[in-house]
This record gives sequence, C-alpha cells and structure tokens, in this order.
Amino acid sequence: MAAALLDRLLHRCHIVNIRGNSYRMRRHKDLSKAIHPTASRAVDAEQAQMRQTS
Repeated sequence: MAAALLDRLLHRCHIVNIRGNSYRMRRHKDLSKAIHPTASRAVDAEQAQMRQTS
C-alpha cells in the first residue's frame, strides 16, 4: 500500500539530492562546540581524519 502511494506521489517528480549540512545542522554544531569545547575537538579531529582517507 505504501509503495503504491509513493509511486503515485513521485510519478512526475524530480528528486533532488542535496549534500552537505543544512543551516540547522551548522547551528547545532556551533552550539555544541560552545557547550562542549573539549568533545567538539575530538569530533573535528575524527572528521578531518575521515576526509583525508576518502
């Protein structure tokens, strides 16, 4: 039933995949850094390491 409903809704649609953080996620990250400065450094280091290996 759900598949049929989605098929009807998306029949003539163009699906746009947007990558990257939304403004809400950026704001959340900034607030998180302000609240937990030491934890955010560890997360930033982990993300930088992941970018280098990709």
